[in-house]
Amino acid sequence: MSDIERAAAQETQAFVNIFNEVFVYPLLILLTALALVVFIYGAAQYVLYGDNEQERATGQKHMLFGIIGLFIMLTAFAIMQIFAATFGLEDELNIGEGVERQRALETRQPLFNFDGGQDG
Repeated sequence: MSDIERAAAQETQAFVNIFNEVFVYPLLILLTALALVVFIYGAAQYVLYGDNEQERATGQKHMLFGIIGLFIMLTAFAIMQIFAATFGLEDELNIGEGVERQRALETRQPLFNFDGGQDG
């Protein structure tokens, strides 16, 4: 592999890492939270309007939609994990480590300084 190809591969990997960190993971978290809110809203509807059959049915539908949404988000995350393990990208899916870890790996600098706060 030539230097140009190696540099292009590194740039592509850096782009994918940043894209995942900035777009994909927050979107997964947001949609999971939304599905949980829909489920909780449906449960509240079901409990609070126990005497109204139509409102209870609406609450049941919201709970069902929330469960389906949570299942879809869990499945999406599992598919991403399987894909990463298949193609050797296990370290790329560590949510919360992302860009700072990548920068430390690229520059070979430690993430933390354990020598009492003194540099060098």
